[in-house]
Amino acid sequence: MEGELDIGPSFTSAMETVLAVMGPMAVGKSALTVRYNSGHFVDNYEPTLEDSYRKTIVLDGRSLVVYILDTAGSDQFSYLRDQYLKKGHGFIFVFSLTARASLLELDDFIQQLRFCRESDSLDGVTVLVVGNKADLTDQREVSEEEGRAKAEELGCAYMETSAKSGDNVREAFETVIRGIVDNRPASRPPSKKWCTLL
Repeated sequence: MEGELDIGPSFTSAMETVLAVMGPMAVGKSALTVRYNSGHFVDNYEPTLEDSYRKTIVLDGRSLVVYILDTAGSDQFSYLRDQYLKKGHGFIFVFSLTARASLLELDDFIQQLRFCRESDSLDGVTVLVVGNKADLTDQREVSEEEGRAKAEELGCAYMETSAKSGDNVREAFETVIRGIVDNRPASRPPSKKWCTLL
C-alpha cells in the first residue's frame, strides 16, 4: 500500500480491519508482524522503514481483510503512519521485555496517537500493549507485573509474546482484531473494555 490510506474513521466495509504495529526500534515489531503473516521467524531482519501487509483471515466464523502497518521505530513520522494513527481501527504497541527503556518509551507513542486523534480519550479504539521477546528469560528486565501495570496506566490491555517461538503472536493480533469487530458501530456501541483492561 502506498500513498494515502483510503479509509474513513470507521469501517469502510464490515469485512475490513486496519491496525498498526508501533513501538521503539529493535523491540521486534517486524518479527511479530512477519511471524503473524507468514508463520516464520526472521532472525536477521533489516531495520524497517515502513511495511504494509494485507491478510485475509477467518476469525470466529467471519471472513475479514486485515491491513497491517509495520512502522519504523525512529522519530521519522511518515505521512502513511499519520494516516494510520488518524484512521486506524486498532494498535499494537510493542516493547522489549529485555529493555526497560523501551517500556518507558511507549508513553510517547500513546501521546502520538492521542495527538493525531485530537483526543485524550482512546474510547472506541482497540489498543494492546505487547511485551515481546518473552523467550529471552535470562535477559529479562521487565516483569509481567510491571508490563501489566504500565498497560493499565496507559488504559490498555496487555500480553506477552515471543516472535521467535511464536508464543501468543496469533493471539495478540486476534485479540486486537476481535476488539475492532466488537467496537464496530454496526455491531454495537463502542465498548470501553478494549481500551482499558481485558
